[in-house]
Amino acid sequence: MTDQVDRFKALEKRRQELQTKKIRLEEQYNAKRQALSAIIEEVKKAGYDPKTLRKTIIEMEAKLKQDMDSFEEGLEKASKQLSSIEA
Repeated sequence: MTDQVDRFKALEKRRQELQTKKIRLEEQYNAKRQALSAIIEEVKKAGYDPKTLRKTIIEMEAKLKQDMDSFEEGLEKASKQLSSIEA
């Protein structure tokens, strides 16, 4: 009989530990869900669609690279022209 009581106590302790972990995980889940909702709202306020954000980022990065390459070419051209004038 005492074996069963001890076993019951051990099982009850495990159940309580699991219940505590479950509550903690639910709180973490809710916090992350709220953070995600806030990010989605921020993205929408900025004028972007959260569903196509990855595609938009890739397109904008490509455009930025293209603009930087053009700017660099212009700087090199201007530098050469200044060098030829100074020489």
